[in-house]
Amino acid sequence: MPQMMDSFTNDIDNLEYSFLEQSEIQVLRLKAELQREDEIDPESDEHRLFRYNPFEDIEPAKRQELDETLNCLLRSIGSHMYNEHTLSIVDKRNPDNYYYSLRGVIRLKKKESLILSSCQPRKLSLLLHIVAKVLVLIEADRYMSLRELYYRSVEICNRRPTRLSHSLDDLCCLLGCSRSHLRILTQPKGIVYGDLKFSLKNGDRFDCLTNREGTPIPTPQFPIVSIESNAQSILILEKDSVLQRILSQESATNFIDKYKVIIFTARGYPDLNSRAFLNLLWLRLKLPMFALTDADPHGLEIVCCYKFGCFSSASESKYLALPQIKWLGLLPSDVDAHHLPQSSTEKLSTHDILKLKSLLKRPYLQSKPEWIYQINIMCDLNRKAELESIDTNGEYLVRTYLPNKLRYASWL
Repeated sequence: MPQMMDSFTNDIDNLEYSFLEQSEIQVLRLKAELQREDEIDPESDEHRLFRYNPFEDIEPAKRQELDETLNCLLRSIGSHMYNEHTLSIVDKRNPDNYYYSLRGVIRLKKKESLILSSCQPRKLSLLLHIVAKVLVLIEADRYMSLRELYYRSVEICNRRPTRLSHSLDDLCCLLGCSRSHLRILTQPKGIVYGDLKFSLKNGDRFDCLTNREGTPIPTPQFPIVSIESNAQSILILEKDSVLQRILSQESATNFIDKYKVIIFTARGYPDLNSRAFLNLLWLRLKLPMFALTDADPHGLEIVCCYKFGCFSSASESKYLALPQIKWLGLLPSDVDAHHLPQSSTEKLSTHDILKLKSLLKRPYLQSKPEWIYQINIMCDLNRKAELESIDTNGEYLVRTYLPNKLRYASWL
């Protein structure tokens, strides 16, 4: 295959190569390109106490040292809140607290440049409550689910789970750690299928080809100590329904095995665990990643979340964001190119139009004219389409659409 790559010209219709070989060459080229980019764009993590991916294994002595430091910091913060009745946290609503890396990833500025805000009394009480719970967990070396923490905090957070979640994120940002480092675990949404095997530090082994409905990813309670794969790329799907359709057709189409693809979905907007899991796959395997979503503002927002990160988790962007991801489809230009009938699309709502206008203003898209072009196409068409609408004959997605996308490198 390397010799084939060296001799491969811009004429991708060259009959010397099969359809599959042409696709493999395009993916291999992208892999080499992404690895070069990864080398020249290092990211700083000076604000982090735990400078590694939440799923990553580290030496026990180093982990103990970090836990002891975290314990001291939590006691200091708790004592300050209790005695002074105040605490300054990062103002996440202030855009001046963020910057954008060379590849557009949303990053938190250095500590000395951050604009802080004082906690209101209700939030201060909730943070003090969380600190007390976390200290008990660290000292007992055990974990608690976010749901369990909520039910133990239901009155303090005024029966609002989002208030608890936001406060927990503020504490993580302040300490430079992730939720799992505070011993708080959230059930992951991610499901994966394909040529991927990995093992946890507690001895659990996962073979992601054994479950025909996909393998749920684990929580970061136990680090991932080994990963094996002969795959060539990772396909990230917006919806579980599309993943299940591809899996149900695999015996007839052989798409996953033939194109050596790992498929993954976080079932909508990706959670922190799913993004951290994919980030670790990139660190270990360096495989090209492609995102496949609906051609609508919601789908585009999901791609942006994977690729550029988001403001709420900007302090963890190095271990969550995936600037390597390419937007494979469903592109707004595909809606017209594949002659989707108007009956299979929907008119943009007022909310959709506002979302697109908001996306056009985002700094990380300003340097990506090809993305802006696609957004403008969606605005001009005034239509949106779900990925399922292109699967007119039931197998068009995996037999024609995706192979052609890979063959012609039709991604952004």
